[in-house]
Formats: sequence, C-alpha cells, structure tokens
Amino acid sequence: MNRLLDLEIGAYGEDDPVRARLVPIAQDRARSKQGLTYSPDLTVLIGDTPQDVIAGRDGGARVITIASGKSSTTDLKAAGADVVFPDLTDSAALIRTVTG
Repeated sequence: MNRLLDLEIGAYGEDDPVRARLVPIAQDRARSKQGLTYSPDLTVLIGDTPQDVIAGRDGGARVITIASGKSSTTDLKAAGADVVFPDLTDSAALIRTVTG
C-alpha cells in the first residue's frame, strides 16, 4: 500500500480538533503537493470509529472503516460508513475499494 498512500497529504488529529475539518485540510495538501483537486467523490476518509464516519460525511468524503478498534462492524455500518472491513487481512480488497 505504500506506493498508493501518501501520508504527507493526509490530515490527522493534531491538525485540527474538529475531525470534519480534516477533510479539506487533506484536500488542500493534495492540491499543494500534487496540483490535483480532489472532489468529494475522489476523497476517501479511512477510519475506525463512528466519529470518523461523521467527520467524513460532514467533510464531504467517502468513508471506509476498519473495525480494528473498539467499534464493531455493526457500529460502523449504523454510523453510515460506505464500506466496512472487519479487519485488514484482505488488504487487496481495501486497495480496490479506495482506488475503485
């Protein structure tokens, strides 16, 4: 996944305490670094909590979640995630979902 994932254009909790604001921060970083504009349908937030789902929705991104923490697949689906993975054992499926 390293060749597909640029952590420098991501946005993280230390960038802003309001999670929904992380989406435009990441989009601005991508625009600055790559010269590309990422519309909501091309922006993906990957998280593992219902709060991440809300942040993605409020920020205007597709939301992929992984039930790797305290939140269950049921919790993440109920929060409105577009896709929920139970874990990261099938990383190829995650890559297909992000890039597809």
